[in-house]
Amino acid sequence: ASSLVLQARELIYKRAACGLNTIELNKLTAKYQHPARWNETVKSAKAFIAEGDYVKGVEMIQQAGALYNYYRLDTLGLVNAGFYELAMTSDYTPLIKHATGYYITRGGYDQAMQLLEKMRLSGVNAAETTDFQESLARELARRDVAETDLLDLKTMLRVYTSGDKWYRRFAEVYRFHVENRE
Repeated sequence: ASSLVLQARELIYKRAACGLNTIELNKLTAKYQHPARWNETVKSAKAFIAEGDYVKGVEMIQQAGALYNYYRLDTLGLVNAGFYELAMTSDYTPLIKHATGYYITRGGYDQAMQLLEKMRLSGVNAAETTDFQESLARELARRDVAETDLLDLKTMLRVYTSGDKWYRRFAEVYRFHVENRE
């Protein structure tokens, strides 16, 4: 639809010599400008991903997410750019790692934990995820300590790691931050 609007606008501009102006058309189409831009960004991101260019595709998804948030296109918060779903369905480890870091820095700790679990299940070496485990453990410990004074450390570690030794570094950092809370 956005391309048709642009074609119509160009036709009007070509015929503007007769005194016609596009003020009303601009007012009419202005409210669709940012949703159309978001839609085009998401389409191109999916095209890049389909072609196998995950880095460019993720970059475009993040741009779409920024557009979505900045222009408040989703005022109820019901829709997102689909980055989490894309990472969860992908087998491409660099994409999953990038998404994990993205959600840790954006406060999506539960999503980051699920992505970390996906990496564990796909056979990624725990040493490759040390930075993610440390960051996530620190942030989750900070969140959990802020929410309650009666934190049961063993139970929380069991909830987060299911007792798996792959999460050894996560457990060490989480334990340190819970025990040394201020």
